[in-house]
Amino acid sequence: MKKKALILVVDDNAECRKLLVWVLEQYGFQTISASGGFEAVELAIEFQPELVLMDLNMPGMNGYEATRAIHAHRHGAKIPVAAVSADCVDGRYESWFSEADFIACLGKPWRQERLLKMVTKALASDIEPLSKQKAA
Repeated sequence: MKKKALILVVDDNAECRKLLVWVLEQYGFQTISASGGFEAVELAIEFQPELVLMDLNMPGMNGYEATRAIHAHRHGAKIPVAAVSADCVDGRYESWFSEADFIACLGKPWRQERLLKMVTKALASDIEPLSKQKAA
């Protein structure tokens, strides 16, 4: 059996984080998780996940800062990061997605089908960050 992709799940809300991990593992994905931005940067650099699912509003280092820090590191520059946040509804994300290289944005509360579609699409190919998709 082929080993499924490793996904880093980042959310300061333990219940949200556990639910994301549980759903992904039900579909055979490997997961690691972080409760904040600083931990997310460390884990992303150390484990090189195929995808990071990043909450945006977290104390300490938020998701925007963590994503920029991951992409600023030579071992994290190519790690795709998708935002999973209540900020991702109604196009409100357009003001910040060009500042951070997110490949996708999934609103909370999310539906399992949309989560899996986003993850599958992100892992299927090299997806440009949202800022570059918008410019195209």
